[in-house]
Amino acid sequence: MLNKFTGPTGAVAIALLVGSCCVCPPPAGERACIDFEDQTVGSQYTVGNSFVASGITIDVVAVGAYSNRAEITAGNYTTASGNDLRPLNVGVQFNLPPSARDVTMNYADLGGNNQFLINGASVANPAINQVVEFDGQTIGGVTVSVTTATPGDSTRGDVALNGTINSLVVVGQELWLDDVCYVR
Repeated sequence: MLNKFTGPTGAVAIALLVGSCCVCPPPAGERACIDFEDQTVGSQYTVGNSFVASGITIDVVAVGAYSNRAEITAGNYTTASGNDLRPLNVGVQFNLPPSARDVTMNYADLGGNNQFLINGASVANPAINQVVEFDGQTIGGVTVSVTTATPGDSTRGDVALNGTINSLVVVGQELWLDDVCYVR
């Protein structure tokens, strides 16, 4: 019996099938990033909406009294380049692969209340709400480290979440995120 993938056209078909993955996840142990460059500037997502960025589904969720929208901006508020994700009085839930770890992200925090919900837990002290104030906290078994872009300027920098991340929701008011990276 002949296989339809034999012969010269079959070899091409196999090559196309193998190489046709639109957004192939990196192998286990490698770093992957969500950079929002595949999103249209000005796109807005309200509570209950989901969208896919860099192959990862992101859900917009209400957290407490927060229930406005998330939007894609080109303001380059963060220290990264290109498009940013702005959770505007909502939570954005990153549906990372199982057992993702060591998440990093660029941020711009221009005021308001912010929160990280990691592995179903939040910070024990609700008075902590600026991103830089999360530095040194342990949330859901994950250690938070915050590095500011410029010493003395807490509005921009990088967040590192060190540990295994089974669930991640970032809540923001005047917050922008970019280059959300993780180890698979």
